[in-house]
Amino acid sequence: MKTLSRIEIENFKLIKHADVAFDGCGLYYVGGVNNDVPQADSNMAGKTTFLSAMTFALYGCDLTGVALTANAIKDGERTCTVALTFDNGTT
Repeated sequence: MKTLSRIEIENFKLIKHADVAFDGCGLYYVGGVNNDVPQADSNMAGKTTFLSAMTFALYGCDLTGVALTANAIKDGERTCTVALTFDNGTT
């Protein structure tokens, strides 16, 4: 079994850049703060987009199974990248 050890995201939907390392097996909390609209609290902070990026890297689709194409690229950017690294070093 492979364990996810790191995710790197560039220009995927709302996320400009994210680089998250996981310390091992376990349960992780995905939280967020909307800095653009503070009164929105954690709404539209990128939590679902973060999980969608993982699905995109693994299967080429979003969380609902819809294939992602140019709509996955952050507005104003030309490309996006999502890289998953597993405990055995594979990406």
